[in-house]
Amino acid sequence: MGHYETVITLSKQMELAGISHNFYTLSILINCFSPLNHVDLGFSVLSKIIKLGFQPDTVTFSTLINGLRTVGKAAQAVEVLNDFVARGYQPHVHTYTAIIKGLCKIGETTVASGLLKKMEEGNCFRNSLSKGCSLIFRCTLQ
Repeated sequence: MGHYETVITLSKQMELAGISHNFYTLSILINCFSPLNHVDLGFSVLSKIIKLGFQPDTVTFSTLINGLRTVGKAAQAVEVLNDFVARGYQPHVHTYTAIIKGLCKIGETTVASGLLKKMEEGNCFRNSLSKGCSLIFRCTLQ
C-alpha cells in the first residue's frame, strides 16, 4: 500500500525547510505522481532533475512511460520511448512491456508488434509477458 500523498507532502516540507533534493528524492517523487494519475507533474519533476544537472536514468524514464500507459496515453508513451532511445538510453523489458500492454488495450496491435520487433532487434531480454505477446501477434497478424 503506497503512501504517495505523504511522500509528496514531505517533499514540499523539505523544500520549505531549505533541504535540497537529490536525484534519488526527485526520482521517488516521480514515482509517487504516476500512480496518482498526475504524470504531468512527474514530467515537471523530470525538468527539475535536468535543470539541477542530474542525469535521468532508465528507471526514471520507465516510470514516466508506465505512468502514461496507466492514464491511457500509450501513443505518447511511444513518443517518450523514442526520445529516450534517441538520447542514448537503453530501455529494459519492463519499459517495452508497459507500452505494449497499453497499446494492446487500445487495439494498436500493429504499433505494439513494431515495438516487439524493435525489442527483439536490441539487446533487451524478453520476459514471459513479452514472449506471450509476440506469439499472439504472430498468430493474429498472419
